[in-house]
Amino acid sequence: SDGGYIIVGSSSSQVCLVKAGSDGNQQWKKTYGFGDSAKGYSVTQASDGGYAVTGTVRQGGKDKVLLMKVDQDGAQAWNKTYGDSSAGGIEGAGTSVRQISGGYVIAAQYPYPTTGKSGLYLIMADDSGNMVRNVMIGKGGDITSPSIEQTSDGGFVVAATLHSDGYMGSGADYDIYLVKFGSSGGTQWEKTIGGSGSQYAGGDGCVRPASGGYVVAGQNDGAYLAKTDSSGNLQWSKKYNDSAKASSVTPADDGGYLLAGTDSAGKLLLIKTDSSGAEQWRQSAGPGSCDAATVVKTDDGGYAAAGTSGGDLYLVKLSAPAKATTDLFMNTGGLFSGT
Repeated sequence: SDGGYIIVGSSSSQVCLVKAGSDGNQQWKKTYGFGDSAKGYSVTQASDGGYAVTGTVRQGGKDKVLLMKVDQDGAQAWNKTYGDSSAGGIEGAGTSVRQISGGYVIAAQYPYPTTGKSGLYLIMADDSGNMVRNVMIGKGGDITSPSIEQTSDGGFVVAATLHSDGYMGSGADYDIYLVKFGSSGGTQWEKTIGGSGSQYAGGDGCVRPASGGYVVAGQNDGAYLAKTDSSGNLQWSKKYNDSAKASSVTPADDGGYLLAGTDSAGKLLLIKTDSSGAEQWRQSAGPGSCDAATVVKTDDGGYAAAGTSGGDLYLVKLSAPAKATTDLFMNTGGLFSGT
């Protein structure tokens, strides 16, 4: 709300939050320890100016989904954990969190009780983190790295990757799994986006409501963007054929879309498309070896994207429509990972 940026990840087996000002300069960095180890995967600003974080806590070989609330200076107000996973090889983790009326909603990957595979775990909590409702969805394969957004009807849309053969199994087919929930958490519909090759959903921020439906960013032999109608039916999809990966997307003010990810050289990549997904421009930034990137709109009509490189955080600011104006490498001690 102050025009700055908040980024979550992990540092030395602890959740890590970094706050930067509107100029990209680091204002504070906080770490939070839980159990044997903990990771942060998603952060959202709360209505009181603080932040809500989701991730995972491991204790005694078991995983729990974490929800933590901090104030605007990073001081912890409370934390809650949900579930008690002991399934080998499957991390139980909250991967996307958003504030909703009266509380928070989390999309998590979590072992499904009857199959032992990774399922989708939807958690609705009140303002104090107390669970109000939870929904679990299991499929024949694993559902991983779900991302959630609230929809105009008060419900939620989730995009994830559906693996047909085991947890990240070799030789498996991969499709994008899209599911719509009502405001109370009831499932309204579910779809898969597949076809030739394997389609992967990008991660937190990979799905957004757009133009009467939804857009999903990911990977299919290069960066990939799919557009559906309001019922999840595929309208079009585009591949940007190189070794790029798209991990998040945000609608642009002109009706197009901006994707963030990594290019074939491992640099942070931004791709701008028109409303039909046709590429208009792309820019790469950073020193290489960049991990997944997240892009958001800024108050001045531009965009900001964050990624990691070699354990450091990389933050780039672009003015509208396409010029890189700030290019800041924020060294956080070589320990920060995740965006």
